Amino acid sequence: MSTYKYGSTALAHESYVAVPSIVWFGIRCRDIIHDHDTKGLLKLTTRDRAMASKMLQNILLQQEEEWRRELQVMLMLNMKAEIQILGSGDRLEHWIDTKLQESGVVMNG
Repeated sequence: MSTYKYGSTALAHESYVAVPSIVWFGIRCRDIIHDHDTKGLLKLTTRDRAMASKMLQNILLQQEEEWRRELQVMLMLNMKAEIQILGSGDRLEHWIDTKLQESGVVMNG
């Protein structure tokens, strides 16, 4: 997401590729904690840990308090979750509807 919001270092010369208004719509620690079901969690790989540590050092990401907090929890617990942990079908649909309502996005139908 940071690449979408701030752009890529490799594409720094192309400022139009960044979308500063992007909003994080993804799984967070609290989504897992409320379920008390941790069997779908994955251990961080060496690459995951290195990437998370590098992101925490990025000056742009230091402005993103929630991102920092999520990365720190991931590193501390040595665990990550992918959206599939939330399930599929009705369960995932309910999670998406709830997140859209929390963000103020109104869905019809």
